[in-house]
Amino acid sequence: IFIDQSFLNTTTMKAYFLAFLAVSALILSTKAENGIDISADAGAIQASTFQCLNQSSYGFVILNVYNQNTTNPNFASNFAAAQQYFSHIDTFATICDGYNISHQTIISQIESALGSNYGGRLFLEASPYPGCWRSNTTYNLEFYEAIASALHKDGFHVGVFSNASNW
Repeated sequence: IFIDQSFLNTTTMKAYFLAFLAVSALILSTKAENGIDISADAGAIQASTFQCLNQSSYGFVILNVYNQNTTNPNFASNFAAAQQYFSHIDTFATICDGYNISHQTIISQIESALGSNYGGRLFLEASPYPGCWRSNTTYNLEFYEAIASALHKDGFHVGVFSNASNW
């Protein structure tokens, strides 16, 4: 590759070079972590499983706290077991309107399961299961947003848990 020396001396080239160095430094300093989400279907997880995950380079776990119409009955024990090996534990709640449960009830159940000292993120998933949503998409969005807004107002760090095929 031939680069004309006169080009290297220009102010523009110096600016490009400095920008290149800055972007390179940002890319090199970015740290990615492996994590795993554990659904309600997984049941009760033993502490030894979390130990194995931690030793297998997983840096965090995301536990299901609420699944469609009720809290995950294994959440408290799974959370306690995960705390033995992970300092970074987030949660997700699979929201569904198909069970005629008010958004206030859903919020109350989630908050009760997490407790007031929970400091991780709470991701809300719009359930992808048939029968969970009405045909009125405006109502569905308002229902979901009401839950997210109330949880955020109550001090939870709320995010969206989704993929290309959800909702």
